[in-house]
Amino acid sequence: MGFTTLINIHELKTVSGVWFLPIVSVIVTASAGSIVADVLPEGPAKISIIVSYMMMGAGLSIIFFQMSIYYARLAFLKIPPAKLIISVFLPLGPCAQASFGVLHLAMSINKLRTDLGQSFFAPSVISEDEIYIMDYGILGASALLSLALWGLGFFWFALALFVVADLLLVSPCPFNLGWWGTTFPLGVFGLTTMQLGQVLDSGSFKVLSVVITLAVIVIWLAMSVATLVPVFQGKLYVPRANQSFYDTSVGDTDVAPTTTGHERMYTYDQCF
Repeated sequence: MGFTTLINIHELKTVSGVWFLPIVSVIVTASAGSIVADVLPEGPAKISIIVSYMMMGAGLSIIFFQMSIYYARLAFLKIPPAKLIISVFLPLGPCAQASFGVLHLAMSINKLRTDLGQSFFAPSVISEDEIYIMDYGILGASALLSLALWGLGFFWFALALFVVADLLLVSPCPFNLGWWGTTFPLGVFGLTTMQLGQVLDSGSFKVLSVVITLAVIVIWLAMSVATLVPVFQGKLYVPRANQSFYDTSVGDTDVAPTTTGHERMYTYDQCF
């Protein structure tokens, strides 16, 4: 995404929640690494945890930059058009996934000691008597950080609900395949809510996780019906009559190009 910014001209009005998709995969991979570490032997488990923390740091750093740009877009310009309005839910995804991953990585470090009898840190750095305190200290700090990231995700979730509700009051919002973008953020939001409920022993979080999970199931079923019906009707993949394309040789056209030229759509003078 950073390289794309260097070779293309971007304006604030073109910023959308889709920008989060390439980076959220890094956070998802880091979270998955913590789960894989739970079933690995000592050596590979430590490597998996270390790499996962590195990826989590890289992903979160870039996500925070992108959130600043996206929030500025929402604050200074109009909300996204109806076709892209569901993208306002996408910032919830990295927040919820990072909340889950940070806490589960700490649990993996603790499990490394309880199940394998090994410390995540070298014996020359920390004594055996201090390992117990260190592991639970990391778990406690990670739980607070996870809770803070959950709160950030809840902010984006509430903002997305208000933005979509505001649009529905003044404009129709026809279904498109982009609506599937709500399932992952809400799904992982429910997952991290459930994990926080278990770690904090909070009945409120446990009940909220059930509510979110049921909402995800209902949304998934609704998206499936809304997708399959036009598929069987032969309407989903048929381009509209006013569909416009861009051909590098003629510019905007109603005819889909049959080939793609090698020339770029910009000059180097436009980059500076």
